[in-house]
Amino acid sequence: MSSIRPHEKLRSGCVECKRRKIKCDETKPICNRCKQRPDKCKYEFKLCWTEGRPFKNKNRQKDKARQQQASQDAQPSASGSAHEWQSEPTIRPAKPPGESDVGLVSGRATGVQDNSAEDDIDRRASLALSVSTCSDYSVATPRTASFSWVDQSNSYAYQQDPAGMNWHHWQPVKTPGQQKQPPPPVFQYQWQVPRTISTTASPIMSSPESRFFLHHYITNTAGVIFPLSLKANPLSESLLQSAMNSSHLLYAFLACSGSHYISLRGDSTGEMSKSVTKFTNAALNGLRKAMVDPNQAGQLSTLTTALALCTSDVISGGMNTWRIHLSGASNLVASVFELQSNDDSISTQDPTKLFLIKWFTLLDIFAGVGGLRKSANAGSYWSLPTSNDTGGYIDEWTGYSLDLIPIMSEIGKLARIQRKRSKIMSLNDDESEDEAANQQARLGTAEDVQRIENQIYALYDRTTHPDLESNPTLKMTAQEMRYIHRIFLHTNLLHLYRRVQWLPKEHAKPAHAIHMVIELLLKIRPTSMANILCLWPVFTVGCETEDPTHRKILKDRLANMEAFGMGNVQSARKAMVEYWECDVKERWDIWLEDRGFDLSLF
Repeated sequence: MSSIRPHEKLRSGCVECKRRKIKCDETKPICNRCKQRPDKCKYEFKLCWTEGRPFKNKNRQKDKARQQQASQDAQPSASGSAHEWQSEPTIRPAKPPGESDVGLVSGRATGVQDNSAEDDIDRRASLALSVSTCSDYSVATPRTASFSWVDQSNSYAYQQDPAGMNWHHWQPVKTPGQQKQPPPPVFQYQWQVPRTISTTASPIMSSPESRFFLHHYITNTAGVIFPLSLKANPLSESLLQSAMNSSHLLYAFLACSGSHYISLRGDSTGEMSKSVTKFTNAALNGLRKAMVDPNQAGQLSTLTTALALCTSDVISGGMNTWRIHLSGASNLVASVFELQSNDDSISTQDPTKLFLIKWFTLLDIFAGVGGLRKSANAGSYWSLPTSNDTGGYIDEWTGYSLDLIPIMSEIGKLARIQRKRSKIMSLNDDESEDEAANQQARLGTAEDVQRIENQIYALYDRTTHPDLESNPTLKMTAQEMRYIHRIFLHTNLLHLYRRVQWLPKEHAKPAHAIHMVIELLLKIRPTSMANILCLWPVFTVGCETEDPTHRKILKDRLANMEAFGMGNVQSARKAMVEYWECDVKERWDIWLEDRGFDLSLF
């Protein structure tokens, strides 16, 4: 009688099949059971790291022998030849500050018993990082993690602190009588890209450095720029594929990736900054040539390059060049969509063109409402096109109704007009001469305020698309989108009351708007990526409120947003804190203008 074969539990199925507790056929990139929900079909596994030792299993002796062999192979020759890096590093939890590998060895040698700690590690209670795959494995490293990269011979270790990570800063662990050469930079590993993206057409991707930054762009940067993108993201799909045939666009995407990586992990050695500068210059040179070429000036790739360069500046937190790229993108929008003037509306149902115009709109609109400077589009704001199935609902790319965009533009324009009037009035010694004109201007402003207020409240009950509402797995996302939409409505009311109508902070209307923004913000999970869309409301309310409790809530929320690697969030937080410390009665937008701040609250 044959023995019964024990059941072996497989762990290589997709996440959705595991969640539903059904057997996965492991078809890639999408298994047959997930064809109705392709966005949920992902393959991932959990990696657990021990204290530098293999797990307790039947292959432990083999693993130990393999590590010893690798250690012997890694020994330098008698002639002092450089250390040859032959294997990718393994990961183990970082040791407490001041503790070295030698200390651990000596501690065990003197008879120190650590059975409880060893058992805890063997139960895999140490740090576990989720590693997701598109068709390959990509490590998602949280900013607050603390661990070490070490080679299998335990010769080199990279110590990461919670503040950030620098892949280039490798510190050798000193061993008696020998000193080895550090391993090469991280982008010299064989970083993979999804099989859906063909990189064979671009010679740029032959560089390991480019493949590393493209890997980071696909797995991190593209999703952070538009965190609520529930459908296919063109930044990591159609536009990225077209970049393989457009060198300046690919360089711009790599510059975005590098800027995001530096904001996320830091760059103490300056190597990453050199890469970003190289990619940016290459993209600019290609963009200049494309803009003067009639055959390329009207192509989508040329417009996308300008938008990507502007976004790269925003991600890096710079305040010097992003408006230059935005102005160039504005000219390209007119060329691509054949607009005769800024008053023309855009009519298209092409999903890629719709995405690009929304991308430009978000960059441009916050250039006009983030302070007292104009947006790149100086005329009346053209109406945004919407596809037939999304009109009237909250937009998944922006987080709020697209009908709010022209209202935001008008509020910014009226705020600048009011600022000019106040400057003229301050220079005029005889106010009686212009009293009639001032009275007429005040009446016109009151009518504008009432009209815009009614338009904003008319959008209050907007909701997400029914398909999103009916999907139980996206219920939380739909709810947060509704919160974001209403946060933007109250923030626009706050700008209307304070910057156009000139109501004091103590007035009931701006006070109520501040209260509602904070109340809705607290309903959004602090760690949700949806918070990235709320930079403009959080910064505005943070500058307007004087309540210490409110300020702490908003400062903490900005700190959470910084963890996603957007440098403009850090610039906004620093400006807000500096405004608090100045303790002036001057309104925040006037204060920013006087001190030369040019924040991008995208």
